Order: sequence, then C-alpha cells, then structure tokens
Amino acid sequence: QPCCTIIINFITILCRHEIININIWDKPEWFLERNPLGKVPVVEMGPAGDLLNESLIIADYLDETIPGARTLASPDPYQRASDRAFVETIHQYFVGLEYVFTKPDLAALWPEIEVNLAKANSMLNKRLAGDRYLSGVDQPGLTDYKIAPFVHLLPLCVDFSGHNSDKYFHNKLPVLYTYRNAIQSDPVVNKVVTPYDEFCKITDEFRKNKMNK
Repeated sequence: QPCCTIIINFITILCRHEIININIWDKPEWFLERNPLGKVPVVEMGPAGDLLNESLIIADYLDETIPGARTLASPDPYQRASDRAFVETIHQYFVGLEYVFTKPDLAALWPEIEVNLAKANSMLNKRLAGDRYLSGVDQPGLTDYKIAPFVHLLPLCVDFSGHNSDKYFHNKLPVLYTYRNAIQSDPVVNKVVTPYDEFCKITDEFRKNKMNK
C-alpha cells in the first residue's frame, strides 16, 4: 500500500507512467538485477534508468520536479519541512498496522495498539485544526496523499485484534474516523486504493498462510 502513495502522485500530477506489479515474496530476477536492494516501491526514470526508492522520498521528488495540474506541497519551505516531520511522526503511531503483517497475536498487543491509535487521533486533530484536509484547502495535498493509504488500512489493526473497527473508530477515534471518510471520498484515492473489505480478505489469507502455521 505505500506504493499507492506513488501512484496517487503520478495520477494527480498527470505524469505519464507505467505500473509494473511484482510478487514481493518472490521477486523476479530481472527486478533484482535492476534494483539490487529489492526495495519497493521503486521508480525508474529517464533514459539512463535512474532509480529512486522509498515512497515518501519519491513523492517529494515527483512533486518538486514534475509540473502538474496543481502543486501538492506547500510553497513555504518551513511548512514543507514541518509536513515531512508530521508524516514521519504519525507513521510511528500506525505501528498497529505493521503488527497486522508481522505479529500473530494482535489481541495480546491491543493495549499498545490502542495507545498509539489514540496518539495518532490526537496528533491529527491538532494538525487539522478544524480543516477537512491537512492541505488546509478543499482538496488533499501531498501530506494527505502520503498518509492516505495507511489511514485507509488502519482499521485492520482493530479488526484483527478482535474488535469492530467501524464502531471503535466512530466512538474512540472520531478525528481519524472523519478524516478517513474524507480522504476516501477523494476520486484519486478512491481509484487507487484496494477496497477495505477486499484487503481484509487478502490480509486474512496472508496471516493464515504466513503467520499461523
């Protein structure tokens, strides 16, 4: 899903591109030959085939170098730096989402997950300051698109811990609940992300096959 951040950027800035999906559990030889680190996402650019890794770094690069219909990041250098710091920090509170794919017993980790979700909700509330999007305008900006795929899937750590994510978000995490609905209503995000129910099925299959053997 971090790859979604890059796809969203490509679509939003109207940049011609080709998407190549690979099996991250069995990466093809041609991919490792061109990208020895094996990291995804990776963007290959220009006639020289220059490579760039890390979704957040790629997102910044695309917004700064490729002209689009609108600039996604703030024109103010301090605000851009502050936005990057915000993204890095709030990602730490999404640790429950990481646990969905790395820890077999989420119920045992629920107290930690719950604390971090509350911190994410509080941090987002302070940053939004009453606005619909982090961009401060009526359309999502670069910071919104950077966290959109994670916010979209964040309920996984609630559902797979044995709770009802819709009720929990509505009652305990109202800012995240409202923001998630807002970001999912964006046509670009809606076009790119995998529907939540479908991703739940994929995740359940993954956990059964990879973690509960």
